[in-house]
Parts: sequence; C-alpha cells; structure tokens
Amino acid sequence: CVGCVWCWFFKICELDGFTYDIKVYAGKQQTDGKGLACKVVTKLCKPYLNEGQTIVTDNYYTSLSLANELLKKKTHLVGTLRQNRVKLPEIFKKKLKVGEIVRKENLDGIVIAKWGDKRDMVLLSTKHNINMVDTGKKIEKMNLY
Repeated sequence: CVGCVWCWFFKICELDGFTYDIKVYAGKQQTDGKGLACKVVTKLCKPYLNEGQTIVTDNYYTSLSLANELLKKKTHLVGTLRQNRVKLPEIFKKKLKVGEIVRKENLDGIVIAKWGDKRDMVLLSTKHNINMVDTGKKIEKMNLY
C-alpha cells in the first residue's frame, strides 16, 4: 500500500489451499456495530453465502455476531472462540478441570462448548447440536519428535 505504515491481508482459501480472494486492510473499519472480523468474513465469503455452506474460522474471526450474521444468510459457522468475547454466558468464564465439559445452545441453534484440557478450549458451531457422543476412544499423546 502506498502511504501505509502497515497493512493486513485477509484471504479466503478452499481445502486445497488455493486462494480465491484477498482483501487489504489498512485502517480502522467498523460499521453497524459489526467489527472488522465480521465485515471481512462476510465480504470474502459473499459468493458462498445463501448456499448452505459451512465456514470454518479461527478464534480471531469467530464471534456470536458473525454466527448470527451468517445464519441470516443460510450459512453455517464453526470455529474456535476466544473466552473473552463479549456476550458469552458466565459458565464459559470459569477454568475447567481436565475432561470437564460445559455447553449451551441458544434458540437460534448456536452451540458453544468448552472443555478442559491442558488449557481450556472453546468452540462455536451453528452446524452441530449440543449432544455429545462418547466414541469410547481415548486420544493418546503423539510423539512427534
């Protein structure tokens, strides 16, 4: 960017890793009470909206406002969620013991689940229901070195 001190590049990729679109962010942008992440995701995903697709995001982008916005456009959202996001129920603020799970589903079908591991993990999904299934399998640590 000419005249920019710094810029961010946002891109949308398919499973094969091919980049389909890029947006450049070079300054503060917020409209209609929606933050940058919500705006970027809805812009980049515009060709995929209203088709029943599922968008997977990391914790920078995942939010209740994005989930609601995508549901209006018949699109699902699945992603990890930052625990300090606004409007999360209080049960997601407390530290969990290893193996402990808490989950909630709202009337719109947005599910938030948190489970305790080495560190707590939080997931948001508009595609899945609140039920959990015990597969009987235990995940063993993988020795990668």
